[in-house]
Formats: sequence, C-alpha cells, structure tokens
Amino acid sequence: MATLFGIIGSARLGSARLGSARLGSALFVTLALLALAMLLAVQPAGAQTTTDYDADNDDLIEIDSHQKLNAIRYDRDGDGAADNASDNASYAMGFPSPASGQCPTTCEGYELT
Repeated sequence: MATLFGIIGSARLGSARLGSARLGSALFVTLALLALAMLLAVQPAGAQTTTDYDADNDDLIEIDSHQKLNAIRYDRDGDGAADNASDNASYAMGFPSPASGQCPTTCEGYELT
C-alpha cells in the first residue's frame, strides 16, 4: 500500500514538473480515488458473500431460476435449509450462500417470481 501511494505521489510530482500543477493535482486525486476503490473492493481471504433469498420479507423464498426450482425438492418443509445433511450440496446448487436469518421470522415456503 505504501508503494501504491508512492507511485501516486511521484505521478503528481512528475506532472507538476511538466509545468501543469492543475493537471497534476487532478491526476493525483483521480489516482487516489482509484486506489481507494480498489482497496475497498478487496475482500479478505475466506470471506463469503451472502444473499437474501427472501428480498420482500414475506417469509417466502423467491424462486426465479430453474436451479432454485430444482433445489427446493431437498427442502420439503420450506424452511430454507436442506432436510438432510447429505442433501446440503444439492440444495446449495440453487441457493449457494443464503443469508442467516433471511426471512423476517422463519421461512414458511417458496414463491415463484
């Protein structure tokens, strides 16, 4: 990270030496914002993003693809989890990373969207 800011600083100084301080300042700000965006976009190793499959919070998980429609066969009670531990991988084909507590109270089933 120190190297990145060193590069940004030298770009600013290099532009200023060319006689265009205003252009150098704009370049510095642009590069600094780009560096900040890159730092914010990086996730730590092992971080997992989750998805709320009950986006409208009506306790029904939305089905909007054939993968999700196929996966619900492994969750007969509609609570948002596979019925058997051996079915977890098959259920995850449709719902790869559900958010914990994705339904406001408890999931009660599914709805086609």
